[in-house]
Amino acid sequence: MITTRRTCSPIAGHRRGGPPKCSKSLAAMEHGEFVRGLREVEVISRLASISRAARGGLLPIGVDDATALQLEGTYVVNIDTVSKSADLLPGMGLRRLARKVVVQTFSDVAAKGATPQHFFLSICLPSSFERAELDEVARGIEWGLEEVNAQLMGGDVDSSGELVLTGVGVGRSAGRVIPRGGARPGDVIAVTGTFGWTWLGYRIALGRIDAPDRIRERALAAVYEPRASIEQGKILGVLEGVRASADSSDGLFKTLYSIAKASGVRIVVDELPLDPELEDFVSSEGIDPVNAVFYGGEEFHLAVSVDPAELRTVRQQLRSRGYELIEIGRVEAGEGVFLELEGEVVPLREGGWDSVAGAYRGIL
Repeated sequence: MITTRRTCSPIAGHRRGGPPKCSKSLAAMEHGEFVRGLREVEVISRLASISRAARGGLLPIGVDDATALQLEGTYVVNIDTVSKSADLLPGMGLRRLARKVVVQTFSDVAAKGATPQHFFLSICLPSSFERAELDEVARGIEWGLEEVNAQLMGGDVDSSGELVLTGVGVGRSAGRVIPRGGARPGDVIAVTGTFGWTWLGYRIALGRIDAPDRIRERALAAVYEPRASIEQGKILGVLEGVRASADSSDGLFKTLYSIAKASGVRIVVDELPLDPELEDFVSSEGIDPVNAVFYGGEEFHLAVSVDPAELRTVRQQLRSRGYELIEIGRVEAGEGVFLELEGEVVPLREGGWDSVAGAYRGIL
C-alpha cells in the first residue's frame, strides 16, 4: 500500500503548519472563505463530486487528508502545471484550460508506454474567483479524465493571486517503459501526427495572423483542445522495436533534440510532417514551413526512434487500430538535430516552447 501525505491530499484543503503553498493571503481562509461567496468545504465538495472521482477504495476522496493505493507492477508518474496568466488564450475559457492540465499531464505518461489510471489535482484559487468559474474548472477536469479514462484520487486546495492548476498523473506500464535515451544509429525517426497547426493556432488566437474559416477553426481547435496520444502510447509500449519516445509538447525541434542528447546521437530530418491542407495555406501566405513544423509546441504527438527491422510491425500495429506513423528521418552517429533539404544537410536552430519564458510566448 502506498499512501500520500498532506501535500497530495484528496481535495482536503491547505497544508497544516507553515504558510500554504501558492498562498496570497490567509485572511480569506481565516474567515472561512476561499473564493467569492464560497467556503473551502464547498470547493472541496464540488471537485470531489465529479463523475471521475474515486469514491471507493481504502480512503474515499474528500473525507481523509490522504489517499491510499494498492499497486502491483510498474508505474509512470508525471506532474504538470497550467496557470491563467501563462496558458489561458483569448477565447479558450476555463473549462478547456482545466481539461488541458489533465491532457498534458498524461501525455508524458503515454510517451513512456503507460496507461492512465490515477490523477491528483492541486488547485490554487484567487479570492475573486466566482462559483460559476469553479464549476467550469470542475467540468474541464471531468472532461479530461473521461477522455484519458483516469480517476481523480485526491489533491489539494489553496488560495493564490491567480488560478493555478497542477496535475499528477499515474499510469501503469505493460511491463516495458520506453526511455527518451534509447535511440541508436540506423534507427528510423517517426511521429504519430502532423505538425504546424499549433504554431498557426497561437498566432490566430493572439491576432497575429488571419486565415479562412476552415483553417482558422482547425488551428484554434489544436490549441484550445489538444489531444494526447494515449492509445498510441499503449500500443507502442508493448513493441520492442520502439527504442526511444518523447511527447512533442515543447515543439518538434526541442523534442528531437532531447532524444538526440539523451541518446548520444544526431538526428537528421528528411521529411517535413506538415499537413497537406496546412501546407497549401503556409505556401500561399509566404510562411516558412520549417518554422511551422519545428517551432510550435503542445501538439502532444509522440516522436519515436524505431529499430528499422521492426518498423513494419510498429506501423502495422498502429494502422490496425486507426493510427498513423509518419517517418520523418534517421538516427546517425554524432550530435544535434539537422534538416536535409535537396541533398544538403544543415543544422536546425534552437527554439520551441519554454514555460519559464512565458509558455506560448516563447514560440512567437
